[in-house]
Amino acid sequence: MRTRITKWTMSLAIMAALALLPEGNVRGDTEEGTEARLRALEDEVRSLRDGRGEAVSTQTGFNPRTTVFGDFLGKFNPGGRFRDRTGDDRFSLRETELDMRASIDPYAKAVMIAAVREETANSFEVEIEEGYLETTSLPASLTARVGRFRQNLGALNRAHMHDLPTPTRPLVHEKFFGDEGLSGTGAQVSGLVSNPWDQYLEWTAELVNNDNDTLLDGTDGEDPAALGHLKWFGDVTGGTTLEVGTSYLHGLREDSPKHLTQQVYGVDVMAKWRPKREGLYRSFLLQGEAYWADRDVDDATNLDAHLTVASPKNARPFGAYALAQYQIDRRWYAGVRYDVSEEIGDVFDREKAVGGFLSMYTSEFLRFRLGVEHHTRNNDRTDFDVAALGVTWVFGTHPAEPYWVNR
Repeated sequence: MRTRITKWTMSLAIMAALALLPEGNVRGDTEEGTEARLRALEDEVRSLRDGRGEAVSTQTGFNPRTTVFGDFLGKFNPGGRFRDRTGDDRFSLRETELDMRASIDPYAKAVMIAAVREETANSFEVEIEEGYLETTSLPASLTARVGRFRQNLGALNRAHMHDLPTPTRPLVHEKFFGDEGLSGTGAQVSGLVSNPWDQYLEWTAELVNNDNDTLLDGTDGEDPAALGHLKWFGDVTGGTTLEVGTSYLHGLREDSPKHLTQQVYGVDVMAKWRPKREGLYRSFLLQGEAYWADRDVDDATNLDAHLTVASPKNARPFGAYALAQYQIDRRWYAGVRYDVSEEIGDVFDREKAVGGFLSMYTSEFLRFRLGVEHHTRNNDRTDFDVAALGVTWVFGTHPAEPYWVNR
Protein backbone atom coordinates (compact mmCIF):
# COMPACT_ATOMS: atom_id res chain seq x y z
CA MET A 1 0.00 0.00 0.00
CA ARG A 2 2.82 2.40 0.88
CA THR A 3 4.58 1.74 -2.46
CA ARG A 4 1.34 2.37 -4.40
CA ILE A 5 0.71 5.67 -2.56
CA THR A 6 4.29 6.77 -3.15
CA LYS A 7 4.02 6.11 -6.90
CA TRP A 8 0.76 8.02 -7.13
CA THR A 9 2.27 10.94 -5.22
CA MET A 10 5.28 11.02 -7.53
CA SER A 11 3.09 10.84 -10.65
CA LEU A 12 0.85 13.68 -9.49
CA ALA A 13 3.87 15.84 -8.72
CA ILE A 14 5.31 15.23 -12.19
CA MET A 15 1.98 15.94 -13.91
CA ALA A 16 1.59 19.17 -11.95
CA ALA A 17 5.08 20.29 -12.93
CA LEU A 18 4.46 19.51 -16.61
CA ALA A 19 1.16 21.41 -16.51
CA LEU A 20 3.02 24.55 -15.48
CA LEU A 21 5.28 24.42 -18.56
CA PRO A 22 4.33 26.51 -21.65
CA GLU A 23 2.30 24.51 -24.14
CA GLY A 24 4.68 25.16 -26.99
CA ASN A 25 7.65 23.92 -25.03
CA VAL A 26 5.97 20.66 -24.18
CA ARG A 27 4.92 19.98 -27.74
CA GLY A 28 8.26 21.00 -29.14
CA ASP A 29 10.36 18.79 -26.85
CA THR A 30 11.95 15.74 -28.25
CA GLU A 31 11.18 12.40 -26.66
CA GLU A 32 14.65 12.25 -25.12
CA GLY A 33 14.29 15.70 -23.60
CA THR A 34 10.94 14.80 -22.07
CA GLU A 35 12.36 11.62 -20.51
CA ALA A 36 15.31 13.55 -19.10
CA ARG A 37 12.98 16.10 -17.55
CA LEU A 38 10.83 13.32 -16.09
CA ARG A 39 13.88 11.66 -14.51
CA ALA A 40 14.98 14.98 -13.02
CA LEU A 41 11.54 15.58 -11.51
CA GLU A 42 11.44 12.02 -10.13
CA ASP A 43 14.83 12.55 -8.49
CA GLU A 44 13.64 15.82 -6.95
CA VAL A 45 10.46 14.26 -5.51
CA ARG A 46 12.45 11.30 -4.17
CA SER A 47 14.97 13.64 -2.57
CA LEU A 48 12.21 15.58 -0.81
CA ARG A 49 10.61 12.37 0.40
CA ASP A 50 13.91 10.91 1.73
CA GLY A 51 14.79 14.17 3.42
CA ARG A 52 11.48 14.18 5.29
CA GLY A 53 12.01 10.57 6.43
CA GLU A 54 15.51 11.38 7.65
CA ALA A 55 14.20 14.34 9.64
CA VAL A 56 11.54 12.20 11.32
CA SER A 57 14.07 9.47 12.14
CA THR A 58 16.52 11.99 13.58
CA GLN A 59 13.84 13.61 15.70
CA THR A 60 12.84 10.23 17.17
CA GLY A 61 16.43 9.15 17.77
CA PHE A 62 17.34 12.27 19.75
CA ASN A 63 14.24 12.15 21.98
CA PRO A 64 14.56 9.02 24.15
CA ARG A 65 12.18 8.38 27.02
CA THR A 66 13.97 9.98 29.96
CA THR A 67 13.30 9.48 33.68
CA VAL A 68 15.16 10.77 36.73
CA PHE A 69 15.04 8.97 40.10
CA GLY A 70 16.05 10.40 43.46
CA ASP A 71 16.61 8.03 46.40
CA PHE A 72 17.09 9.53 49.88
CA LEU A 73 17.71 7.39 52.97
CA GLY A 74 18.30 8.20 56.62
CA LYS A 75 19.57 5.33 58.81
CA PHE A 76 19.74 5.58 62.59
CA ASN A 77 21.19 3.29 65.23
CA PRO A 78 19.50 4.00 68.57
CA GLY A 79 22.28 2.35 70.57
CA GLY A 80 25.18 3.60 68.46
CA ARG A 81 26.70 0.12 68.38
CA PHE A 82 27.61 -0.44 64.76
CA ARG A 83 30.03 2.34 63.94
CA ASP A 84 32.04 -0.19 61.94
CA ARG A 85 29.32 -0.24 59.26
CA THR A 86 30.28 2.57 56.88
CA GLY A 87 27.47 4.87 55.81
CA ASP A 88 25.07 4.06 58.65
CA ASP A 89 23.64 6.41 61.29
CA ARG A 90 23.35 9.40 58.95
CA PHE A 91 21.28 10.98 56.17
CA SER A 92 22.29 10.14 52.62
CA LEU A 93 21.26 10.98 49.08
CA ARG A 94 21.88 7.34 48.40
CA GLU A 95 21.45 7.45 44.65
CA THR A 96 20.36 9.68 41.78
CA GLU A 97 19.65 7.88 38.54
CA LEU A 98 19.17 9.04 34.94
CA ASP A 99 17.28 6.45 32.90
CA MET A 100 17.09 6.82 29.09
CA ARG A 101 15.40 4.35 26.73
CA ALA A 102 14.74 4.45 22.99
CA SER A 103 13.94 2.26 20.02
CA ILE A 104 16.93 2.21 17.67
CA ASP A 105 15.10 0.72 14.69
CA PRO A 106 12.60 -2.11 14.10
CA TYR A 107 15.22 -4.63 15.21
CA ALA A 108 16.66 -3.23 18.46
CA LYS A 109 16.17 -0.90 21.40
CA ALA A 110 18.67 0.60 23.83
CA VAL A 111 18.83 1.42 27.54
CA MET A 112 21.32 3.73 29.25
CA ILE A 113 21.18 4.24 33.03
CA ALA A 114 23.75 6.47 34.74
CA ALA A 115 23.85 6.63 38.55
CA VAL A 116 25.46 9.02 41.03
CA ARG A 117 25.97 7.28 44.39
CA GLU A 118 27.17 8.43 47.77
CA GLU A 119 29.83 5.81 48.48
CA THR A 120 31.06 7.38 51.73
CA ALA A 121 30.10 10.55 53.62
CA ASN A 122 29.89 13.40 51.07
CA SER A 123 31.84 11.36 48.51
CA PHE A 124 29.98 10.60 45.28
CA GLU A 125 30.82 8.36 42.36
CA VAL A 126 29.34 8.31 38.86
CA GLU A 127 28.94 5.02 37.04
CA ILE A 128 27.00 3.41 34.25
CA GLU A 129 24.66 1.07 36.08
CA GLU A 130 23.20 -0.30 32.87
CA GLY A 131 23.92 0.39 29.23
CA TYR A 132 22.87 -2.23 26.73
CA LEU A 133 21.39 -2.92 23.31
CA GLU A 134 18.50 -5.40 23.19
CA THR A 135 17.19 -7.14 20.10
CA THR A 136 13.46 -7.21 19.38
CA SER A 137 13.04 -9.45 16.34
CA LEU A 138 15.29 -12.50 16.59
CA PRO A 139 13.88 -15.81 15.33
CA ALA A 140 12.44 -18.44 17.70
CA SER A 141 11.32 -15.67 20.10
CA LEU A 142 14.88 -15.18 21.32
CA THR A 143 16.07 -11.97 22.95
CA ALA A 144 19.71 -10.90 23.17
CA ARG A 145 21.47 -8.14 25.11
CA VAL A 146 25.00 -6.82 24.81
CA GLY A 147 26.54 -4.25 27.13
CA ARG A 148 26.27 -3.79 30.89
CA PHE A 149 23.14 -4.99 32.68
CA ARG A 150 21.79 -6.25 35.99
CA GLN A 151 22.07 -10.00 35.82
CA ASN A 152 19.10 -12.35 35.82
CA LEU A 153 19.85 -13.93 39.19
CA GLY A 154 16.95 -14.94 41.41
CA ALA A 155 13.88 -12.73 41.78
CA LEU A 156 15.27 -9.52 43.31
CA ASN A 157 18.68 -8.83 41.77
CA ARG A 158 17.28 -7.17 38.62
CA ALA A 159 15.57 -4.47 40.71
CA HIS A 160 17.41 -1.17 41.15
CA MET A 161 17.85 0.20 44.66
CA HIS A 162 14.92 2.63 44.35
CA ASP A 163 12.62 -0.20 43.19
CA LEU A 164 13.17 -2.50 46.17
CA PRO A 165 10.17 -3.31 48.39
CA THR A 166 12.38 -2.77 51.49
CA PRO A 167 14.83 -0.01 52.53
CA THR A 168 17.87 -2.27 51.99
CA ARG A 169 18.87 -5.33 50.00
CA PRO A 170 18.72 -8.71 51.77
CA LEU A 171 21.86 -9.70 53.69
CA VAL A 172 22.59 -12.62 51.37
CA HIS A 173 22.70 -10.29 48.35
CA GLU A 174 25.05 -7.87 50.12
CA LYS A 175 27.38 -10.54 51.51
CA PHE A 176 27.50 -12.74 48.41
CA PHE A 177 27.33 -10.19 45.57
CA GLY A 178 28.02 -6.75 47.09
CA ASP A 179 25.99 -3.74 48.21
CA GLU A 180 24.60 -3.10 44.72
CA GLY A 181 23.90 -6.73 43.84
CA LEU A 182 25.20 -8.53 40.76
CA SER A 183 25.82 -6.63 37.50
CA GLY A 184 28.00 -7.62 34.58
CA THR A 185 29.37 -6.49 31.23
CA GLY A 186 28.96 -9.02 28.45
CA ALA A 187 26.16 -10.79 26.59
CA GLN A 188 22.82 -12.33 27.50
CA VAL A 189 20.46 -14.56 25.52
CA SER A 190 17.00 -15.60 26.72
CA GLY A 191 14.04 -17.47 25.31
CA LEU A 192 11.09 -19.73 26.05
CA VAL A 193 11.17 -23.51 26.40
CA SER A 194 8.59 -25.36 24.33
CA ASN A 195 6.89 -28.09 26.37
CA PRO A 196 3.90 -30.42 25.93
CA TRP A 197 2.17 -28.97 29.03
CA ASP A 198 1.93 -25.47 27.53
CA GLN A 199 3.64 -24.00 30.59
CA TYR A 200 5.61 -20.74 30.70
CA LEU A 201 9.29 -21.73 30.97
CA GLU A 202 11.93 -19.06 30.42
CA TRP A 203 15.67 -19.66 30.23
CA THR A 204 18.50 -17.14 30.39
CA ALA A 205 22.21 -17.62 29.66
CA GLU A 206 24.85 -14.96 30.33
CA LEU A 207 28.58 -14.63 29.75
CA VAL A 208 30.11 -11.59 31.46
CA ASN A 209 33.42 -10.27 32.71
CA ASN A 210 34.72 -11.98 35.82
CA ASP A 211 34.84 -8.73 37.79
CA ASN A 212 32.46 -8.91 40.77
CA ASP A 213 34.78 -7.79 43.58
CA THR A 214 32.86 -9.58 46.36
CA LEU A 215 32.47 -13.07 44.95
CA LEU A 216 35.10 -13.14 42.21
CA ASP A 217 38.17 -11.11 41.22
CA GLY A 218 37.14 -7.50 40.92
CA THR A 219 38.60 -5.74 37.88
CA ASP A 220 41.51 -8.20 37.65
CA GLY A 221 39.41 -11.09 36.36
CA GLU A 222 40.27 -12.19 32.83
CA ASP A 223 38.33 -15.42 32.32
CA PRO A 224 34.58 -14.79 31.91
CA ALA A 225 31.91 -15.78 34.40
CA ALA A 226 28.80 -17.69 33.30
CA LEU A 227 25.27 -17.49 34.72
CA GLY A 228 22.16 -19.48 33.91
CA HIS A 229 18.59 -19.02 35.14
CA LEU A 230 15.42 -21.04 34.56
CA LYS A 231 11.99 -19.70 35.55
CA TRP A 232 8.51 -21.21 35.60
CA PHE A 233 5.48 -18.93 35.86
CA GLY A 234 1.82 -19.86 36.15
CA ASP A 235 -1.65 -18.99 37.44
CA VAL A 236 -2.50 -20.98 40.55
CA THR A 237 -6.01 -19.57 40.94
CA GLY A 238 -7.93 -16.73 39.34
CA GLY A 239 -6.14 -14.12 41.43
CA THR A 240 -2.89 -15.86 42.41
CA THR A 241 0.29 -16.30 40.38
CA LEU A 242 3.36 -18.33 41.27
CA GLU A 243 6.91 -17.97 39.99
CA VAL A 244 9.68 -20.48 40.72
CA GLY A 245 13.26 -20.17 39.51
CA THR A 246 16.71 -21.64 39.85
CA SER A 247 20.10 -20.01 39.20
CA TYR A 248 23.67 -21.15 38.68
CA LEU A 249 26.78 -18.94 38.60
CA HIS A 250 30.32 -20.10 37.77
CA GLY A 251 33.53 -18.10 37.87
CA LEU A 252 37.23 -18.27 38.72
CA ARG A 253 39.22 -16.40 41.34
CA GLU A 254 42.47 -15.54 39.62
CA ASP A 255 43.91 -13.88 42.72
CA SER A 256 44.93 -17.42 43.65
CA PRO A 257 47.74 -19.05 41.63
CA LYS A 258 45.52 -22.12 41.30
CA HIS A 259 42.57 -20.26 39.74
CA LEU A 260 40.11 -21.52 42.35
CA THR A 261 36.55 -22.22 41.21
CA GLN A 262 33.62 -20.22 42.56
CA GLN A 263 30.08 -21.53 42.11
CA VAL A 264 26.73 -20.30 43.42
CA TYR A 265 23.47 -22.27 43.37
CA GLY A 266 20.18 -20.53 44.02
CA VAL A 267 16.43 -21.05 44.18
CA ASP A 268 13.77 -18.34 44.24
CA VAL A 269 10.01 -18.39 44.81
CA MET A 270 7.49 -15.56 44.47
CA ALA A 271 3.72 -15.73 44.92
CA LYS A 272 1.36 -12.81 44.27
CA TRP A 273 -2.30 -12.54 45.20
CA ARG A 274 -4.69 -9.91 43.90
CA PRO A 275 -8.45 -10.35 44.40
CA LYS A 276 -10.84 -9.82 41.52
CA ARG A 277 -12.80 -7.41 43.68
CA GLU A 278 -10.92 -4.46 45.14
CA GLY A 279 -8.06 -5.35 42.80
CA LEU A 280 -6.39 -1.94 43.16
CA TYR A 281 -6.77 -1.84 46.94
CA ARG A 282 -5.63 -5.27 48.12
CA SER A 283 -2.70 -7.52 47.26
CA PHE A 284 -0.29 -9.89 48.97
CA LEU A 285 3.29 -10.78 48.06
CA LEU A 286 5.31 -13.71 49.42
CA GLN A 287 8.88 -13.99 48.21
CA GLY A 288 12.04 -15.85 49.17
CA GLU A 289 15.48 -16.81 47.87
CA ALA A 290 18.21 -19.17 49.08
CA TYR A 291 21.83 -19.40 47.89
CA TRP A 292 24.69 -21.80 48.43
CA ALA A 293 28.22 -20.85 47.39
CA ASP A 294 30.77 -23.58 46.63
CA ARG A 295 34.19 -21.93 46.92
CA ASP A 296 37.43 -23.83 46.55
CA VAL A 297 40.14 -22.81 49.01
CA ASP A 298 43.91 -23.23 48.96
CA ASP A 299 44.75 -26.87 49.78
CA ALA A 300 48.20 -26.02 51.13
CA THR A 301 47.14 -23.57 53.83
CA ASN A 302 43.43 -24.40 54.13
CA LEU A 303 42.81 -20.64 54.02
CA ASP A 304 40.51 -18.63 51.86
CA ALA A 305 42.91 -17.23 49.26
CA HIS A 306 40.86 -14.09 48.73
CA LEU A 307 40.10 -12.96 52.28
CA THR A 308 42.80 -14.98 54.13
CA VAL A 309 40.41 -16.19 56.81
CA ALA A 310 40.15 -19.74 58.06
CA SER A 311 37.61 -21.85 56.17
CA PRO A 312 37.20 -25.58 55.59
CA LYS A 313 38.06 -27.01 52.18
CA ASN A 314 35.36 -26.38 49.59
CA ALA A 315 33.68 -23.84 51.86
CA ARG A 316 29.92 -23.67 51.28
CA PRO A 317 28.48 -20.51 52.84
CA PHE A 318 24.68 -20.24 52.89
CA GLY A 319 22.28 -17.31 52.83
CA ALA A 320 18.54 -16.79 52.45
CA TYR A 321 15.68 -14.39 53.06
CA ALA A 322 11.88 -14.50 53.21
CA LEU A 323 9.64 -11.49 52.61
CA ALA A 324 5.90 -10.96 53.05
CA GLN A 325 4.04 -7.79 52.08
CA TYR A 326 0.36 -6.87 52.37
CA GLN A 327 -1.33 -3.96 50.59
CA ILE A 328 -3.52 -2.13 53.11
CA ASP A 329 -5.22 0.15 50.61
CA ARG A 330 -4.38 1.76 47.30
CA ARG A 331 -1.43 3.77 48.67
CA TRP A 332 -0.16 1.83 51.70
CA TYR A 333 1.97 -1.34 51.85
CA ALA A 334 3.26 -3.08 55.00
CA GLY A 335 5.60 -6.04 55.30
CA VAL A 336 8.23 -8.04 57.16
CA ARG A 337 11.51 -9.65 56.10
CA TYR A 338 13.72 -12.29 57.72
CA ASP A 339 17.40 -12.66 56.74
CA VAL A 340 20.16 -15.11 57.53
CA SER A 341 23.55 -15.19 55.82
CA GLU A 342 27.10 -16.36 56.32
CA GLU A 343 30.04 -14.37 55.03
CA ILE A 344 31.14 -15.38 51.56
CA GLY A 345 34.71 -15.85 52.83
CA ASP A 346 34.03 -17.27 56.29
CA VAL A 347 31.28 -19.79 56.98
CA PHE A 348 31.80 -19.29 60.73
CA ASP A 349 30.66 -15.66 60.52
CA ARG A 350 26.86 -15.54 60.50
CA GLU A 351 24.36 -12.68 60.75
CA LYS A 352 20.57 -12.72 61.12
CA ALA A 353 18.05 -9.91 60.86
CA VAL A 354 14.31 -9.46 61.21
CA GLY A 355 12.53 -6.25 60.28
CA GLY A 356 9.34 -4.52 59.28
CA PHE A 357 8.61 -1.76 56.77
CA LEU A 358 5.77 0.56 55.78
CA SER A 359 5.54 2.24 52.35
CA MET A 360 3.17 5.02 51.27
CA TYR A 361 2.66 6.39 47.76
CA THR A 362 1.25 9.90 47.37
CA SER A 363 1.31 9.25 43.61
CA GLU A 364 3.24 7.17 41.09
CA PHE A 365 6.02 9.76 41.35
CA LEU A 366 6.55 10.04 45.13
CA ARG A 367 6.97 7.41 47.86
CA PHE A 368 7.75 7.54 51.58
CA ARG A 369 8.99 4.58 53.63
CA LEU A 370 9.75 3.67 57.24
CA GLY A 371 11.66 0.58 58.30
CA VAL A 372 13.13 -1.06 61.42
CA GLU A 373 15.55 -4.00 61.68
CA HIS A 374 17.09 -6.01 64.51
CA HIS A 375 20.42 -7.73 63.73
CA THR A 376 22.08 -10.55 65.66
CA ARG A 377 25.62 -11.79 65.00
CA ASN A 378 27.58 -14.75 66.30
CA ASN A 379 31.23 -14.85 67.45
CA ASP A 380 30.42 -12.63 70.45
CA ARG A 381 29.68 -9.62 68.27
CA THR A 382 27.17 -7.07 69.54
CA ASP A 383 23.58 -7.13 68.32
CA PHE A 384 22.20 -3.85 66.96
CA ASP A 385 19.03 -2.15 65.73
CA VAL A 386 18.47 0.07 62.70
CA ALA A 387 15.67 2.52 61.92
CA ALA A 388 15.34 3.88 58.37
CA LEU A 389 13.46 6.71 56.69
CA GLY A 390 13.36 6.67 52.89
CA VAL A 391 11.99 9.02 50.24
CA THR A 392 11.97 8.21 46.53
CA TRP A 393 10.85 10.63 43.82
CA VAL A 394 10.56 10.42 40.05
CA PHE A 395 10.16 12.96 37.26
CA GLY A 396 10.18 12.74 33.51
CA THR A 397 8.63 9.91 31.53
CA HIS A 398 6.47 7.66 33.67
CA PRO A 399 8.52 4.52 34.42
CA ALA A 400 7.33 0.95 34.79
CA GLU A 401 6.08 0.25 38.30
CA PRO A 402 8.21 -1.97 40.58
CA TYR A 403 7.13 -5.59 40.50
CA TRP A 404 5.65 -5.45 44.03
CA VAL A 405 3.40 -2.43 43.36
CA ASN A 406 -0.24 -3.16 42.54
CA ARG A 407 -1.52 -0.81 39.81
